[in-house]
Amino acid sequence: ACPKLKTIHDDSAGAIAVFPGLALTLRFDVRRCSGENRCAKLGGSSRLLVAGLFRFESMVPFTDIRFSSRAEKSIAPLRSFVAEPMRFGRLFLAGDAAHIVPPTGAKGLNLAATDVRTLAHALVDFYAGSSLGIDHYSARCLSRIWRAERFSWWFTSITHRFPDSGEFGRKMQESELDYLVHSPAASTVLAENYVGLPLDE
Repeated sequence: ACPKLKTIHDDSAGAIAVFPGLALTLRFDVRRCSGENRCAKLGGSSRLLVAGLFRFESMVPFTDIRFSSRAEKSIAPLRSFVAEPMRFGRLFLAGDAAHIVPPTGAKGLNLAATDVRTLAHALVDFYAGSSLGIDHYSARCLSRIWRAERFSWWFTSITHRFPDSGEFGRKMQESELDYLVHSPAASTVLAENYVGLPLDE
């Protein structure tokens, strides 16, 4: 069974948090998007987010919240990149060497593992006498990668504040989030992509 994960987007803190819903110890992964590339600006984000989470009592069944020392504070660029094709002669690219997704959609590790799985099967077939797998490795992986890139880009665009989006962009974010909450069809699409699309056999 997959671990039960919960994602909380707190607009007052301007942040998104991902944490395991079944863990006894709560570890916050706080992500913020700011026009100023300074770690010092992130000092109180975790406390602001926790304060916002109390509005979601049914989703956060924790009664004892304690703050420990911060393990790490760094800037994670929200960027997307795809190297196409993923094969150059005898060189095969996989994982971050071939593609980068923003962390919002939680797709980086899954895509890397799928690349390796696909390449491993292709190499087994190659040494068994068939080059079909390695010949189609790039196209097969890229089909899945672009779907994940699209989802991660879209999910990032509605859960982070961008300084150049203006009031119109802010209202578009609010409208999109409202549609996701109240539309079963939109919620289904979100869930399907967030959990992960099935592997193409």
